[in-house]
Amino acid sequence: MMSDNKEELQDFMNYVDEVFLAEEERRRETMAKRSDVFRAIDVERDYQDEEWGSPASNPHTIFEWIGIMRKELQEAEDAFFNRPADELMLQEVLQVVAVGVACMEQHGIVHEKR
Repeated sequence: MMSDNKEELQDFMNYVDEVFLAEEERRRETMAKRSDVFRAIDVERDYQDEEWGSPASNPHTIFEWIGIMRKELQEAEDAFFNRPADELMLQEVLQVVAVGVACMEQHGIVHEKR
């Protein structure tokens, strides 16, 4: 009986290892270069400026920018719960980040003291 439990445990551990390795491989295959991420943010910012105007022409308070970001983040969460697909969630995350960039374009950058 003890031998059966050991075999079951070993089978389970082998399965976990296989799943972990497959997930690691998928992650490595989908990793984006930072320069590509910044390029995507820049393209999204251009789209947002065309759609709603630049931060200079359509300014918001920092609190308002946070509210817009919160709305976009809620859409990312909704995408997860309603139709879990990485692509849809990542599109919303890109919008959140780009809105944060717009906020910093208007209000400036404050560097964290380290």
